Amino acid sequence: MNNEMRPVPFGTELKNLLAEYCTKGTLEQVPVWKGPVSDRIGVAAGPHTQTCQGIVACWAAGAGLIELKTIQTLYGKDLGIRKPCIDSGDEVYNTEWSSEFSAATAAGEYIRAFLLIRLLSKELSIPRIPHFAASVGYDYKGITSPVVTGFIRTLQDASGNPEWQEDLAFVRANRDLFANLTDGDVQDIVDHPCIAPVVTLSTMHGCPGSEIRDIVYYLLDTIGIDTRVKLNPTLVGFSLADKLLKTRDFHDELSPALFEKDPDIKEVQGILTDCLEKARECGRTFGVKLTNTLPVHAPGPDEGGTRYLSGKALYPLSVQTAALVASRCPDVPVSFSGGADSVNTPELLRAGIRNVTICSLLLSQGGYRNLPRVQAAAAQTGTAEAGGTDLDALMKLSAEASCSRRWRASLAAKPAVLHHPEIPAKTCAFCHSCVDVCPNRANVRLRTPSGEAVLHVPERCNACGVCACTCPLGRIPYEEKGTIDDIPTD
Repeated sequence: MNNEMRPVPFGTELKNLLAEYCTKGTLEQVPVWKGPVSDRIGVAAGPHTQTCQGIVACWAAGAGLIELKTIQTLYGKDLGIRKPCIDSGDEVYNTEWSSEFSAATAAGEYIRAFLLIRLLSKELSIPRIPHFAASVGYDYKGITSPVVTGFIRTLQDASGNPEWQEDLAFVRANRDLFANLTDGDVQDIVDHPCIAPVVTLSTMHGCPGSEIRDIVYYLLDTIGIDTRVKLNPTLVGFSLADKLLKTRDFHDELSPALFEKDPDIKEVQGILTDCLEKARECGRTFGVKLTNTLPVHAPGPDEGGTRYLSGKALYPLSVQTAALVASRCPDVPVSFSGGADSVNTPELLRAGIRNVTICSLLLSQGGYRNLPRVQAAAAQTGTAEAGGTDLDALMKLSAEASCSRRWRASLAAKPAVLHHPEIPAKTCAFCHSCVDVCPNRANVRLRTPSGEAVLHVPERCNACGVCACTCPLGRIPYEEKGTIDDIPTD
């Protein structure tokens, strides 16, 4: 089993994508969404935005906003990530809290993705470019370090980065790959080397309020970048959080100590007020992102350990947090991620939420194909332009989420597994679910001399485990699937 990803070279990825679109009309096995796209709807920082190929897939699926996976000073084995690291179902748990790549390698991934999207948009006549947002963590020492500060500055201006220079040199040397790309298009890319003009601060639970303020000031003033700070669902308090989970049949164990360590709403109100004023002084923008995941002790392979809860179970806590912040800090723009889907996204936008990003929805059946449904729903309901948050609307959504049967665990349990001992280990249902849900695009549909097959690309896999969660035969595709090396040559 492979559990360490290797970056795909720019030239290889570009050639593969051009050939795939020509023959299948897809990019990274994702049908290219041709419907309306709002830049207020996109994909949250997470497994889908860690690799170049995952980011391209997000764009193909219709993301108007792509939040890049969080980086910090630690990476690789030093993160101590247990594999598989994602358990997706009605509740979604993960133990992967930041990019497995180093900051330098992650920057290369993001630059490649940015350039590929810009180039493919022109060459394939896909007239939409998503906004990129960086994400960094987790404390003042780490974020002010040369590693993380250098990462942010690279995304502000990538022109001096070797990856940027080498990739554009490849484009110039291989113009025969393109039929529609013009010299003017290439020059326009060269003239706009900003990958991400905004950064989201993610802090670990228990980070002191004063330190959060200091980090935001550093980002706004010293680095000079528009900043969002991600707040924790612990703001609603232990009693309410526990009630919102238990009354809807989510039986995760919460730690009261966790809630005691995080800043309360009174302290957060002071932090946000100060940061908003600081942003105005610096000529920058400031806002909040709601919410972070919620640490829980939950049954499963890591029983007794901490896992991070997201998805459907988190939605009532996140929307309650949004209402709480809006009631105290009505002037602070609010972005949302925490169980968003095609039903509640239009409602959130109408309530004044600035941006809505999804993650867990892409880890369920359908994978990337679920994003167009969110975009279509928002377009059909005619959501208003981003403005101030509507407290009454958020309070109404919060009340509905706390009591509606739609958010009960029993209504969206995992599909029954059809596993039987007599089924051979490599039997495939050809449902293609493992292809759809893989955030790293490590499972691919191919035609072989013996017929259609779903094959595994080990170099792209980090053993996250999502494909195993959705396989109707109860298999583990990332361990059991044949690889491209298994294809017969005659």
